Parts: sequence; structure tokens; C-alpha cells
Amino acid sequence: MILVIGGQAQGKREYLRQTLGLSGEQIGDCASLPFSDLPSYPGWYKLNDLVARLLQQFPPQQVPDQVLHLALQGDFSRRVIVCDEVGCGIVPIEKTQREYRETVGRCCCALVPYTQQVVRIFCTIPTVLRSVSAAVEPSERIVSRHGKGES
Repeated sequence: MILVIGGQAQGKREYLRQTLGLSGEQIGDCASLPFSDLPSYPGWYKLNDLVARLLQQFPPQQVPDQVLHLALQGDFSRRVIVCDEVGCGIVPIEKTQREYRETVGRCCCALVPYTQQVVRIFCTIPTVLRSVSAAVEPSERIVSRHGKGES
């Protein structure tokens, strides 16, 4: 799995197309697709929108596990997940917005052990933050609350 993060309009979708070779039909929009359809797409765009949708149905502490459940279905080793960086800037006054930002971060942290690569895009420039030859298999890791796990 590859996790691509970065601010809004920084070139993440172009990175999927040009560098990773994914076409538009292979990239699922997390804002609108039914949850059950997401695992069939090799590329997920805007994980943060998926988190917002899941927060409408689950308490914040359960959302990272729900994201992992969806992300680790099917051939997840070839999956590319894109997420907007939402944790920078002024901290929102509204509690729900603070929970959303924190939950997006926790979901990304929960996904990282299963990734072969984490890439941050800034001004269309990719920076590899993590690159490993083999990521942890779901059976090798027990995920607990807040994305922390035990091997």
C-alpha cells in the first residue's frame, strides 16, 4: 500500500496519474462512493472525506478501525490512498471539527504500518517519508485504539 498525503491542490492526483500510472477510472472518490465499493478500487482519493462520512455513523475512536477494515480488503498491497493534510493551521473552535482533524491523523497513523511507502506532496514535489520492502501483514499486527498496535 502507498499512502500519499499533502495539502489541498498540491498535485496529489497528478502524482497518482503520472508517477503511479493510475487512470481516472481506477481512482475511487471517498466522498461519494458507497463504502462497500471502495475496496474494489486500487486508488482512493480524499481519505479525509471518508473519515468525515464515517464520523457521521461511528464515534471518533472507532473510525480508524473502520478505515483499516475497508483499506485491508482485497488486494490492499497494491492500493494507493490519498489524504489531504487537514491538521495544519489554526485549530478550529468547534469540537466536531477538532475531532475530525484528529481522527484523520489517527487514521493515517493506523494505515502506515501496512504501507510500503508514504509520500508527502508539497507544491507538486513528492518527498518519500517511508519506504520499506515489505509492510506488516494484517495477521501480524493487532490494532488497538488510536492507531497504536502491538506486534
